[in-house]
Amino acid sequence: MSIGISPSHVCLASLWREANKITVTALDKVTYQPPQLTNVLHELAARWGFCTHPPCVLVMPTSTYQLVRVEVPRDLNTAGISDLVTEQLQAKLTFDLSRVIFDFFEPPDYLNPDYSRWIYVVVTEKALIQNYTRPIVAAGFNLQAVDIPEMALRNLLALSPIYSENQGILWLDDYRSILILTHKQMICSIEFIALGRQHLLQNMPEQIPTLISTLEQSIYQYMQHFNLPRISQLMIAPVVDDLPTLPHCLSQALHIPSQPLVLNQWVRTENLSFPLTSADYFLVLGAALREEDDAMDCACEEEA
Repeated sequence: MSIGISPSHVCLASLWREANKITVTALDKVTYQPPQLTNVLHELAARWGFCTHPPCVLVMPTSTYQLVRVEVPRDLNTAGISDLVTEQLQAKLTFDLSRVIFDFFEPPDYLNPDYSRWIYVVVTEKALIQNYTRPIVAAGFNLQAVDIPEMALRNLLALSPIYSENQGILWLDDYRSILILTHKQMICSIEFIALGRQHLLQNMPEQIPTLISTLEQSIYQYMQHFNLPRISQLMIAPVVDDLPTLPHCLSQALHIPSQPLVLNQWVRTENLSFPLTSADYFLVLGAALREEDDAMDCACEEEA
């Protein structure tokens, strides 16, 4: 089970796995005022008949963390990584470095020996995260981990009906995009693009060349840095009904099959009659797909 919280609403998802079948057994979204958060979570648990202390994962709100990529020498030992990461973060963070906590993950070691190592650092202030984790625990949930949306998006690639060792997902927010490139379902590259759905809706003929150029550069860098072949498919999410020509444009320009990630086609639902098109549903379903040892457990250890 996973829970996603924004300043205005809570989204909850629960899945059941059986062999290769994934069934959505609970999915809900409700608005709330901050003082009501614990009560709203209580009501959601009761509405869906969850037992006492159901295990769950929190999807971190994007306003509560920064994801920063730093580069370190290939031969740097573990003891030296922390100091170097801290030094590089000072110039990149908007958070007060004296109050932050961070966790990091490193892409798989398929590196071209001529390149340095990339490390992705998740940085947050514990007080920000506890605004969300404490109400979850107070509502009776067993909070097991905290995930970032980027990890949830990676998990969604597992829903693709066509398995590919090298693939990507393009996430279109209103005013920015995220490109995640993977190898064997492990994140290799995360790129933030200062161009989103609203930019494309307002002037797609002018903006699409910029998007394509940026994607091409990111894919080339992924190939060079990790000594990997070109990705063989690109998924686009959330659904792009308002941009119906975008998948075809990207397929033609990048020479990579590109298609929308349509959740209703790939997961089974129980007692759900609405389409899984909301961006919030994508993220909580992606977080619910996480493997037990595969989350960013950032800020989840102490009193939550």
